[in-house]
Amino acid sequence: MIFHSYSYMLFLAVVVALYWLLRERWKQNALLVVAGFVFYASWDWRFLPLLAAAIGVNYGIGRALEAYPARKRGLLWVGLAANLLVLGFFKYFNFFATSAAGLLTTLGLPVSFTVIEIILPIGISFYTLQHISYLLNVYRRDCPAERSLLSYALFGAFFPQLTAGPIERGLTLLPQIAAPRRFDAERFESGLVLLLLGIFKKIVIADLIATLIRPEVFSKSEIFSGGEVAAALYLFALQVYVDFAAYSDMARGSARLLGFELGENFRQPYFAQTVSEFWQRWHISLSSWLRDIIYMPISRALLRRWTGRGMLIMALATLVTMATSGLWHGANWTYVLWGLLLGAYLIGARLLQGRARPLLKHRSYIVRRITVLLRVLLTFHLIWLAWVLFRVPTVEAAGTFYGRLLVMFSDPGPEPLARWLPIVILYGVIVAFDLLHARSGDEAFPRRWPLVLRTAAYVVALLLIAFFSVKPYVPFIYFQF
Repeated sequence: MIFHSYSYMLFLAVVVALYWLLRERWKQNALLVVAGFVFYASWDWRFLPLLAAAIGVNYGIGRALEAYPARKRGLLWVGLAANLLVLGFFKYFNFFATSAAGLLTTLGLPVSFTVIEIILPIGISFYTLQHISYLLNVYRRDCPAERSLLSYALFGAFFPQLTAGPIERGLTLLPQIAAPRRFDAERFESGLVLLLLGIFKKIVIADLIATLIRPEVFSKSEIFSGGEVAAALYLFALQVYVDFAAYSDMARGSARLLGFELGENFRQPYFAQTVSEFWQRWHISLSSWLRDIIYMPISRALLRRWTGRGMLIMALATLVTMATSGLWHGANWTYVLWGLLLGAYLIGARLLQGRARPLLKHRSYIVRRITVLLRVLLTFHLIWLAWVLFRVPTVEAAGTFYGRLLVMFSDPGPEPLARWLPIVILYGVIVAFDLLHARSGDEAFPRRWPLVLRTAAYVVALLLIAFFSVKPYVPFIYFQF
């Protein structure tokens, strides 16, 4: 059941209508748990027991952490191992097995290995991290263990964020589950607008961009000109940006229709002036999870051993954290290298921190604006170069792709105007979207417009969605993780 499909719209409408007809909170929660399981089963019903087991096991361990404080360290390790072993089997078994076999063969110890066809359960990367953060919160006494199995089941199966986040913390979502919900017309309208914006971005822009990209450009870049390769990368950089923005809008809009507020997961990251700021704006829930669960514990552990080596510790913790981020995104060495490259960017930015501040405080408004623009463009193009490793199938293909980028000016390819004009227009549309959002301070910014303009915009958006929805559905990029 894809978020931008008619079946999801019908499903959501039925759930929302039944939900607000119910008066008692436990009945609303029970309905949402059933809806979450139905939504998950629409992808592959065979993994429903896995989802249910994840909820049951983590609920039980959370209760045990609170009931047996003397044994909580061992209980925590059991919980972490159970979650990571399941994730590791489904997502990383073949990756680690083939990597080990390749290493042994290189060392002169050839081994035979048969790849096992393992289906990756949808959303397992997201809900596993969510359960882990809950166990750590209970272990650290940041929040009490949830006593209601029904409430915890909703925490683990809330369908607006079940398949691709945001990765919610027990500290923020469980109190909303426990609180009574009252219908709020203004909040409901903002949820509808967010939902419409997300559908528009996905179907009219992101999926249109997908049709303009030839997949073989990333796997066989040697047969394309430098200009064609660069254009494809600009298109992919915009596709993944709009695709994730669309999903974030639809997830938050769907939750808001039910009286819930999910954490902001996307905040115009291509407007970031540094790579560090980019990660504070892109996949915010994952970035904060990696910071709190991996970066900070590693930093503290190393500081206790190596006093006075703060910069080295920062570099090591950053590389481990970003390599983990890359591996989380996919079981492929290209993702690991993507994470390490971004980690190198973050280390470099830390070393150069403060160098541009004099220009940002310059008395001339024009100098300050130009400085900001140049910083934004530089940050964007650093991320743009990193997207190569995110998209290509192999490390060898990445090397070939980067080689073609080096000649993009000397080898522009045929019909450069026809190739670049749509890209410029598409980037202009997205910049306009982001500026309207930033200026209004409201992600559902059309609500601030006059009634006539707002109505006209909704009608045009719906007509464009209807027109572009005749093509096959393109899954959200982050659904594969």
